[in-house]
Amino acid sequence: VKKYIDENYKNPDFYIKSIGDHFNKTPYYISNCFKSHEKISILNYISMLRIEEAKKLIKNTGKTFTEIAELVGFNNFRNFNRTFKKLEGITPGQFRKLPKE
Repeated sequence: VKKYIDENYKNPDFYIKSIGDHFNKTPYYISNCFKSHEKISILNYISMLRIEEAKKLIKNTGKTFTEIAELVGFNNFRNFNRTFKKLEGITPGQFRKLPKE
């Protein structure tokens, strides 16, 4: 399941239901199994993957935040911005202004 998520998280139509459908299991079953093995919910794991990829794109490209949001699987900039701030504690704009490591 984790490998399947890692390969598909950039798809904006990627949901727990689509994971369940792929493995012929209910979303509830997939969610519980994932959380018991990984100690994190599927939704949080997908968000973390998307934000980590977004951070690379912010630092290494001149793409707009809307373009980056779409490339990493968010349906809109608002959700991207909210999730980024929740996980990183700063907005994507503030992150871009930080010095490169």
